[in-house]
Amino acid sequence: MKLAQSLKTFTVMLACVGLLAGQTVQAAKPLIRDVALQPGGVLNGQVLDEQAVAQSHAKIAVVYRGEPLTVTETDQDGRFLLTGLEPGIYELHLAQGGGAYRVWAPRTAPPAAEQSVLLVQDSRVVRGMHNGHEAFGWLANPWVLAGIVALAIALPLALSNNDAS
Repeated sequence: MKLAQSLKTFTVMLACVGLLAGQTVQAAKPLIRDVALQPGGVLNGQVLDEQAVAQSHAKIAVVYRGEPLTVTETDQDGRFLLTGLEPGIYELHLAQGGGAYRVWAPRTAPPAAEQSVLLVQDSRVVRGMHNGHEAFGWLANPWVLAGIVALAIALPLALSNNDAS
């Protein structure tokens, strides 16, 4: 009887931890910065490295609504210019780094919006790398979590039925 109660308590605690871990993973969203377009749909910016040195000839891929839009390159001072943009959310990707930007039409941006984009090319950024051998990475799988919750419900029920016999 005491073993069954301990197992029930353990499974409820395990289910709670699984639910909380799922919420933590979902809460991580990319930061979107606000930037004001200049008249004519012009967006300007600069690319620096982590020591604030301008990066000349850095390639910037522009993505709009999930589709590649264009690729541009910085000048000698690390500056770039994109023209003909509409308001919306754009992703700007460097070889190492980038960001997401909510681009506003001229004179409609909130007061906190930047007038230009500052991208930092960071050698510590690695895209698309996933080590499948992480200790508890398998807990992020929704099927595994569902199985744990199902087990947490079924096991105490099965044990309580055995105790009643």
